[in-house]
Amino acid sequence: MPVKPEDLYAEFITRKEWPLNQAAWLVNSIFLHTSESFGTFMEQWYGKKFQEKFNEELEAGRLPKDYVDQMLTYGRGTELTFFSINPLEELPSDWHEQPYEDGKLKDPDHEAYKAENGMNHFMHMINTKAEIRQCKRPYVTEDGTWMAVGMESEWDSEYLLKFAQEIGMDVDWLREDIKTHSSAPTPQAISLITERTNMHIQVTGVEAKGEVSEIPKPKHKFRVGKANGTIPKQITKWLETVKNNGEPWPKNQADRFLEWFAGTKPVIPFVEIVEVTGSHIKYWNLDANGNRLDNTVVLYNKNAINRRIEVLCKTEH
Repeated sequence: MPVKPEDLYAEFITRKEWPLNQAAWLVNSIFLHTSESFGTFMEQWYGKKFQEKFNEELEAGRLPKDYVDQMLTYGRGTELTFFSINPLEELPSDWHEQPYEDGKLKDPDHEAYKAENGMNHFMHMINTKAEIRQCKRPYVTEDGTWMAVGMESEWDSEYLLKFAQEIGMDVDWLREDIKTHSSAPTPQAISLITERTNMHIQVTGVEAKGEVSEIPKPKHKFRVGKANGTIPKQITKWLETVKNNGEPWPKNQADRFLEWFAGTKPVIPFVEIVEVTGSHIKYWNLDANGNRLDNTVVLYNKNAINRRIEVLCKTEH
């Protein structure tokens, strides 16, 4: 049964952490629902060769203004699903492109253009004024750059609401929605939340004992960054397990990850796992029809895994 938009919205707004791209639209009264393909799309952006070194001296996690401008423009062409709020109704698939014609603005009074301006303003204010430590899961590029203002970097949702108020945005309506859905979630929303929790427990191999609140707090503190590559995504799931078990970050422990991967056998969209050994993972990338892409199988070895473990972990004091 397809998930209802109302339940997607309820599940999202009651999270403790929000990806920035969705939060920036949400505080502008637009609910953005992204698909699995959005991460792959943005991964291409982060990997572009012209994104080399930043010339400006910036606090770790912040980005140059021009970079943010380009990132926001790049993301606009993705296949995205937008909903108006109160009432929650899906907007036309070309809604966010309607103010433009041949790439040029033709209707500055269109609601999509106004919402986009608000979204861009919010992102730039976050980049220049927000407390970087409120980013709970920064996006980590292949070269190990931690981007707190990446489109999919996840921030503390309560902080984002406070920040929006501080820069003059009206989010009282959103607080009321959160309160309503937190105190009386729909059965479908409960199912969604339960599914997310169970999936996390199953994939990471953590054995749940009692209520979630009874799980001991980690003895060691380190943050796990957010990645979008096929294997890096799985590495982040495993690292969360290690972190939740109270262990220090597992430097050069690719063999443990490979053992976990072989044991959990995660199902990965658009991927066919060919082989998992103590030294590597082999897989094919698939298209939407399940056909193999490229001409050669992808090999992810222990050296690559150890490099990703290192760049995805940051210790906290």
